[in-house]
Amino acid sequence: MNTNTEYLNSTPREDMDRPVGVGDVYVSSWGYDQTNIDFYQCVGITASGKSVRVRKIGAADVEGGGRGWDYVIPVKDYFVGDTMTRRTQRHNYHPSFNVTSYATAFRTRWNVRHGQTATGFGH
Repeated sequence: MNTNTEYLNSTPREDMDRPVGVGDVYVSSWGYDQTNIDFYQCVGITASGKSVRVRKIGAADVEGGGRGWDYVIPVKDYFVGDTMTRRTQRHNYHPSFNVTSYATAFRTRWNVRHGQTATGFGH
């Protein structure tokens, strides 16, 4: 399974140091007794550069991960939510922002698959 932790440990240093930019994609993994994956696309940066404007985007199944797991990737420009402004931060040098009190989104790449609980196994 590809989790946020696995992604963070495999991120090239140059990607960690790169400033936040419009078009970047972020992933949030959250849940209790199941894993939910949400993707967000950066659509703007505030004048101060301290916050990002993001919108939730859809995901596409890429292949089954086995019994109880699906793998998903983000779908660029497939917006399913309104624009939110969130303060950026660094978590072990990785750009991130808090989505809610229980979920943080970390920068990922468009072609990286992320594992979540399959439909019918908790969703």
